[in-house]
Amino acid sequence: MKFIAPLLIGATLVTGATAATVVQTVTHSVTSSPTGYAFNKFDQRLGTLNSVTFTIVSSDDSGSFKVTNNATTSATVSDPVDRLSVFDDRTSTRIYRSAVVDLMTTPSTSPSTILAANTSRTYTLTPVSLIGGIAQTVDFTAVLDFYQSATGAGTVGFTATNAVNATVSGGNFSLDATLAANSTTLRMTYDYTVAPTPPPVVPEPSVAMLGGLGVLALLRRRRN
Repeated sequence: MKFIAPLLIGATLVTGATAATVVQTVTHSVTSSPTGYAFNKFDQRLGTLNSVTFTIVSSDDSGSFKVTNNATTSATVSDPVDRLSVFDDRTSTRIYRSAVVDLMTTPSTSPSTILAANTSRTYTLTPVSLIGGIAQTVDFTAVLDFYQSATGAGTVGFTATNAVNATVSGGNFSLDATLAANSTTLRMTYDYTVAPTPPPVVPEPSVAMLGGLGVLALLRRRRN
């Protein structure tokens, strides 16, 4: 499995009187090979963590896929589709899967195209969004402890895959979708209550008095 090291593309810190938000955003090109996303855990020194939300935003597809017909008879290629899946590495469960999205290609596969015997053809994807611009959000507030640490050390990970498929009838074929990709953005948001500022240290009256006497003694010594 391919795993990309922690990468903080964008981070913002918005503070207020009692509440604040930390946002981490990473964007990767997701292909049929698993792609890893890593986020820093919440730093408990900032305050008390109240909620954790995880947002998935997918931009347009790009690239191409290739179909090879290994038979002595022609085949029909049609209905290419794409699906984006995101998994939580902590539990190894899928937390998101996009609906089937129809893909337009060049040469056109709408409604279908004929692939001659013993030939290969590359189909270039026409950009289309897997999510349609609507962000999908997952709430991890029920498991806050996993997403925070005393000093913010450590990371939490997610894995995404981008699967392109096509319907091929007839022939003996293979499909190579390693060049098809989707640029996907994942965003981790920590909402927390700001840690109170420690009160200033006020010396005891007796300590202040001794300090004053010491200053007077120094002044007297200088005069002498």
